[in-house]
Amino acid sequence: SFLSWMPREDVIKYMHESDCFVMPSYNETFGIVYVEAMASGCYTIGSRGEGIDGIITDGHNGALVESGSVSSLTEALEHYFRLTPEELLPILERAIDETQSEMDAALELLDFACSKKAPDIYNF
Repeated sequence: SFLSWMPREDVIKYMHESDCFVMPSYNETFGIVYVEAMASGCYTIGSRGEGIDGIITDGHNGALVESGSVSSLTEALEHYFRLTPEELLPILERAIDETQSEMDAALELLDFACSKKAPDIYNF
C-alpha cells in the first residue's frame, strides 16, 4: 500500500515492514530518509540531481528516476515489479552494506572531530 506523510517515530517502523520506498522529489537537497530506507532493506527509488544520486547508483543499490518525470517513475516501478528474488536480493544487500559503510565512516569522522580540542583562544 502507499503511505503518505507520517510522524517521524513511525517512519522506521514502516520501513522495516516495507519492500519498496519511493520518493520522487524534485526539490530535495539530500533526504536522509533515502539512506534510512536503504539501510532498512527497502528497494529505494529516488530522483537524479536531487542529492541522493551520490548514494544510490541506478540498478546497483536502488533506482534513480528523472526528476518530475511520471514516465521515468513508471518505468522504474515496472522494473522493480519484474525483478526476481535472485535479482533483487543482491541489490538490497548492496544497499544495506553501502549505507552501513557510509554511516560507519561518518561516525568515525564525527568521533575524530569531537576528540580534537578547539584552540584555547580565550587564554589571555
